[in-house]
Amino acid sequence: MTGVNFIMGYLGSGKTTFIQSYLDSGQGHGERILLIINDFGKVNYDAAVLEAGGVEVKPITYGCLCCDLRIYFRELFRECAQRNDIDRVIIEPSGIMIPDIITELFEDQEISGSLTLAPLIHIVDVRMYFRIRGKNWPPFIKKQIAVSEKIVLNRTEELGQAALDEVEKALRDINPLANYYRFSIGDNAANIMQDAAGRKSITQDFDPEAIDSSHKFKTVQITDTHDFNSKEALEKYLKSHGDKLVRAKGVVNIDGKPFIISYTPLELTVLPTSEKFDHGISMIFAL
Repeated sequence: MTGVNFIMGYLGSGKTTFIQSYLDSGQGHGERILLIINDFGKVNYDAAVLEAGGVEVKPITYGCLCCDLRIYFRELFRECAQRNDIDRVIIEPSGIMIPDIITELFEDQEISGSLTLAPLIHIVDVRMYFRIRGKNWPPFIKKQIAVSEKIVLNRTEELGQAALDEVEKALRDINPLANYYRFSIGDNAANIMQDAAGRKSITQDFDPEAIDSSHKFKTVQITDTHDFNSKEALEKYLKSHGDKLVRAKGVVNIDGKPFIISYTPLELTVLPTSEKFDHGISMIFAL
């Protein structure tokens, strides 16, 4: 049976970095891995980064697996079930995925007969908790947390022990049955991916169906981007779009050189690139 890992988490929580850590660890050496990376924009920049690791990557763009691409995703999984040249499938869904699609997939006997679902993993950027503290978690994220067997507190190097304990308590209020892990830069994701903790009935004391997990977002593709003279100028431009801008990815020139950019309200990262990407920025706005 081929194992299937879903790596869930909100926009910018660190899903791609977590997967990259697993690939870099060498623990999966010899595994024939297929990565399915879902992104909203025209170009799947996360897939491009992970392809550099030499594994097979299937980028899925222009929509979300649980909405626009639901039928396509099911057919893709059926194709995976027919293959005998992969040992593990790792899926990085869009950060706003509603997890109901996972149950639907594995109710399909054509899929469940060849693919086995590994414990669901949810990545939480611990800094985001303090950004939304006093407000409600987005309902679809609350549902992702509720159905996950492994919850990873990411970027723990950014907070002290007391703050991390507060984040974990808030998460345990949503899902007291999951296994919790604390993860920081340089940690080995293989320790979490290969943890022997098996799937269990997370919903035995919690009904995730009780959560209205609908979401409303709008994706805008900006193609007319000018050169920025610094990272700070780019960040100022992105922040000028206000609090409704929850995620941005793309390729822009900074001081005349191309960079892959990744933005959340918490941080902006830029990486130099030699790839021949079309320049532009995919922006996701909360409605």
